[in-house]
Amino acid sequence: MSGGESWEDRGIIPRTFEMLFGEINKARQKQRHLQYNLYVSYFEIYNECGYDLLDKKHAEITFDKWSKIHLYEDLQ
Repeated sequence: MSGGESWEDRGIIPRTFEMLFGEINKARQKQRHLQYNLYVSYFEIYNECGYDLLDKKHAEITFDKWSKIHLYEDLQ
């Protein structure tokens, strides 16, 4: 998930985390009393099925037993 060894070879996920934590660190320099909570979702769509790649239960079971994320289209 980390991408390449150099910064130029890294993908969008490591770059996004670097940017988010950099912005939080800059904000904390100005206002130390603030607390930040960061929540991350990471899923993939494979063969029209969605899978939560950060689900801790997945480490204990095989891929074919992973719970699927159901996607719905909003018609409005």
